[in-house]
Amino acid sequence: RAAQGNFGDRIAPIVGHNYDEIGDLAKRYDAMAEKINGLLKRQKTLFHDVSHELRSPLARIDVALALLEKDPTKSRQAVERIEEEVANLDTLVEALLTYARLDENAPMHFEQTDLVPILETIVEDADFEGSAKNVRVTLTSDAALPVRVHIDSIASALENLIRNALRFSPAGSTVSVTARKTDSTVTVEICDAGPGIAESDIARLFEPFVRGSNQATGSGLGLAIAKRAALRHGGTLNAQNIAPHGLKMRLTLPLLSATEHLPSDTPN
Repeated sequence: RAAQGNFGDRIAPIVGHNYDEIGDLAKRYDAMAEKINGLLKRQKTLFHDVSHELRSPLARIDVALALLEKDPTKSRQAVERIEEEVANLDTLVEALLTYARLDENAPMHFEQTDLVPILETIVEDADFEGSAKNVRVTLTSDAALPVRVHIDSIASALENLIRNALRFSPAGSTVSVTARKTDSTVTVEICDAGPGIAESDIARLFEPFVRGSNQATGSGLGLAIAKRAALRHGGTLNAQNIAPHGLKMRLTLPLLSATEHLPSDTPN
């Protein structure tokens, strides 16, 4: 039945043999079937969501072309709209490629680095951007945060999280970025003073194409990419509403211990 695509069957309860190799084999089969079944369901959902996301800008391009045919005097507006939608499609495709590259089986180049300079650059840029809406972005961190990461994907994840916090922060508020290390992890917390999100949205916040009720625009892939980057590095990413209002994003990464001496070009 599995060979025919039916991964819904579970055999361990029927086989029994809880304390021997036969029972162990049945449990391992069930675990495999459960994982494959979940992957297939997520793939179908992703294909459905991708087709929906692509259909919307394509439909608007069709409308712009139809208006152009009916009224050539509005060619400038129509062309500008088409260019805008093509840019949206390009952004979406790039996000999809980034999401796919962070798949657990895709090869990635990991390097030893200090996370502090990466954070400093991102925060400095975000603080400059936030000055336009009177929002500060600050960084408080330990002197050094040694990690072994794929630099581009982690930098992109951090930038996405910080810019997302900046986006929902009201004028006159501050986005605080705090980075600390423990015996085994590096933890980065990004806190804003925005409206937060509905508790019902938190569980699905990091799924592809899921947007919070207060987020009507964007690809819906940014947080999913950040989450996948964290998991690919053996870390975590979660969200939590904070009182009286605001949202906290907490990213954790494994700390590079003092005894590790891995060459920088070591493949994953």
